[in-house]
Amino acid sequence: MQFNRDDKGVMHPLPKPSVDTGMGLERIAAVLQGKHSNYEIDLFQDLIKAGGARDASEGSEKSFR
Repeated sequence: MQFNRDDKGVMHPLPKPSVDTGMGLERIAAVLQGKHSNYEIDLFQDLIKAGGARDASEGSEKSFR
C-alpha cells in the first residue's frame, strides 16, 4: 500500500508504504497448525461442530463452510 485516497479522490503518499501479503490471521493459524485449509484449523473446527456437523469424514461440514 502506497497511497491514501482522500474524500475528493486525491491520492496522497503514505508516510510509511507497506506490503499487504493478504495473509490474514486464519491463514497464519493454518500454516502454524500444519493444515492445508483455513477450515481445518482448531477454531473453525469448533465452530463447524457447534453448527451441527459432527464428523468431518461424512462431508456434511462442507455446507457449514
